[in-house]
Amino acid sequence: MWINRAFELDEISIYHISISFMNVNNLILAKIKDYPKGCIFAIDGPSGAGKTTLAAQISEVIDCNIIHADDFFLQEGQEMSLPDVSLDAIRLEQEVLVKLKTNPHSLIYNKYNCLTQKITPITITPKPITIIEGCYSTSPNLRQYYDFFVFLDIDKETQLKRIKKRNPDKYERFATEWIPLEDKYFGRYNLRNESKKEPNLLINS
Repeated sequence: MWINRAFELDEISIYHISISFMNVNNLILAKIKDYPKGCIFAIDGPSGAGKTTLAAQISEVIDCNIIHADDFFLQEGQEMSLPDVSLDAIRLEQEVLVKLKTNPHSLIYNKYNCLTQKITPITITPKPITIIEGCYSTSPNLRQYYDFFVFLDIDKETQLKRIKKRNPDKYERFATEWIPLEDKYFGRYNLRNESKKEPNLLINS
């Protein structure tokens, strides 16, 4: 069973999860319950909204794999394959999502480290639940593979405060370059409105 035995979705006991994420976890876990055979879903949203934290908290309650969109950053000199998508969404599709749908028994993908500019093969054992987390994870070519997606939103003031505390050395790049790129992507693909449609979820962090 992919749900940890200590937890039942009818009466979820998540005392070890931070209070700020408790209601969000309950909401997503209730959604996952609609897919008893398992599901693939994405957590998209602005930098600093808490996507990675949320995925990690969910993984404490359910047996799942987490794949980070950051591992598919554009490589040095690589151009966007889709307008306003600063991610190699084609590689994420081919190396992960297509394989999960066609060969769910084994999965190897290439993790790109944008700091070292090195690629490392990653082998995982597929599980009934897979979370793809990170900005650009619901690029238009990827949505067809998800059972649903979560858009984790945040107001601009809180976002900048979190990033300044978390990444003080990169704050200016976030504020002047990366966040505006994300905003263009959210706007072009109407993600906030799309996430309001069933079965998706729009959550403010």
